[in-house]
Amino acid sequence: VGFKFAVMGTTLAVAALAFIPAPFYVSSEARVEGAIQRALVSPIDGYLKEAYVRPADVVKAGQLLAELADDDLKLGRRKWESELAQAGSAYGEALAKQDRGQVVMQQARMEEANAQLQLTEQEIARSQVVAPFDGVIIKGDLTQALGAPVKRGDQLFTLAPSNAYRVILEVDERDIALVAAGH
Repeated sequence: VGFKFAVMGTTLAVAALAFIPAPFYVSSEARVEGAIQRALVSPIDGYLKEAYVRPADVVKAGQLLAELADDDLKLGRRKWESELAQAGSAYGEALAKQDRGQVVMQQARMEEANAQLQLTEQEIARSQVVAPFDGVIIKGDLTQALGAPVKRGDQLFTLAPSNAYRVILEVDERDIALVAAGH
C-alpha cells in the first residue's frame, strides 16, 4: 500500500509540474554596438602626422581627429603659385608685344596652374580628418602609428553615434524558437 501511494504521489507531482508554467532562460553571447557605424578613412595618400583621439573618446561634429603630413602638399602649392606668377608675367609680355599665339598659350598655362593650385588647396584641406557627427570613437588607436604611411581609403577610425545603440545576441539555432520579447 505504501509503495502504491508513493508511485501515485510521484505521478501526480510530475503531472502537476508539467502543467505549471515556469520561467525558462536562454543564455547567449551579447554585444552592444552603435546603430550606425561610420568608417573614417584616409582621404589622401600620405603619412600620419598626429592623432588626437583614441577609442572611447567622445567627439563633437567638426572636431579634428587626426592630421596627415601636408608638407609635400604645401611645397606643391608654392610650385603652382610660382607657375601661375610666371605664366601671368609671360602673358603680360605677350599682350604688350601683341603676340596672339603667346597670349592664348600663356592664358592656357595660367588656367592650368590655377586649376592645379585649387586642387592642391583641396588636398591640404582634406589632410585633416574631422568628425562628421557627434559620437564615440569605437575603433582606431593610431597613437602608436604616428609617421606611418597611409593610403587613400585606409580605415583610420570607426565612429558611432553616442545616442543610438543596438544589442546583438548570438543565440544558438536550437534555442531560437524559445526567444521572445519580454522582461
